[in-house]
Amino acid sequence: GHQLAIYSLTEGAGRRAKSVISNKYPGLGIVLNHDKTATSSLMNLADTADYFVFAAKSAAHQAFYPVSDRRKDLIYPDGKGSTSIIRAFVEYVDSSL
Repeated sequence: GHQLAIYSLTEGAGRRAKSVISNKYPGLGIVLNHDKTATSSLMNLADTADYFVFAAKSAAHQAFYPVSDRRKDLIYPDGKGSTSIIRAFVEYVDSSL
């Protein structure tokens, strides 16, 4: 019953990362967000998701600052593609075990 939020303005990368991560972690719920501002749905994800991958290299400043103010445990990929998103999440989970 854990939930992962993935924020990226590169929607295709988010969808590909969601597909790969959901195959690797079948019980994990994954929600994508591509909002350019701090919408109520984005802020709700910031409050409720167990894990939050924030692709800062593919983000809007209007979304970054409110989310990063609310969460100090954001997972930041090195790049903006799906491989970076997947790697950042898997490394975070592996280091938590």
